[in-house]
Amino acid sequence: MPGTVSNAALGLWVRLCVHTAYQLRFPAFDGAFDLTVVRSLKGNARQVTELEAAGMLEPALAAGRWMVVEADTLMKFGGTSGSELKEKRAKAGHAGGVASGEARRSKTKQLLQANREAKPKQTMKQKTKQTMKQNRSKRPKQNEAIASKQTKQPVLT
Repeated sequence: MPGTVSNAALGLWVRLCVHTAYQLRFPAFDGAFDLTVVRSLKGNARQVTELEAAGMLEPALAAGRWMVVEADTLMKFGGTSGSELKEKRAKAGHAGGVASGEARRSKTKQLLQANREAKPKQTMKQKTKQTMKQNRSKRPKQNEAIASKQTKQPVLT
């Protein structure tokens, strides 16, 4: 149990778990480590003994080597080797790429369809003509006055 070991031993156990998880990517790694690895991770033989007594490490088949215990209450490694993991991630990435591409194409298709159904936009030329017509209808008296001055006829109001 993790609560029965010192903080230094628990820190070593965490480092050993990380080391083991990293090394499991390589097919040649058997999951075991020796005191050289323990020392490189800032640990010592006393901490290994403490972890072994707590059931967090177990002796490997070869003498002087240990393995991290995998238990539901402690920790579990991914269970896939490096090449399997690489293939699994590549397959998942490809599936995600295909799905996102389909989603993108369907959105584009919907936008194009909506644009076809929408009313056509007015151009600047059409807006100018429309504005001129509105101005003429709003001020008929002014327009008549302007027209009469040009023809020099009196305007009756």
